[in-house]
Amino acid sequence: MSSKFGMVLRFLELSSILQPGSRQPKTYKVAILRDVVRVINQLRDEAEKLKEMNDEMLQKKLNSSQGA
Repeated sequence: MSSKFGMVLRFLELSSILQPGSRQPKTYKVAILRDVVRVINQLRDEAEKLKEMNDEMLQKKLNSSQGA
């Protein structure tokens, strides 16, 4: 298998991950990469929010156990 064909398969795989069940996954590499970057940024933002929520909950738990 040529490396170019392997790369095309990887882009198609990325596209299918980003658009599960899509009958016509994107094949334009720039569009696929743009979607990948968007999803990664969304996941990074979500992870940061969850971390902040976890920190707040831990702080509240510490404060309540110290006051008891």
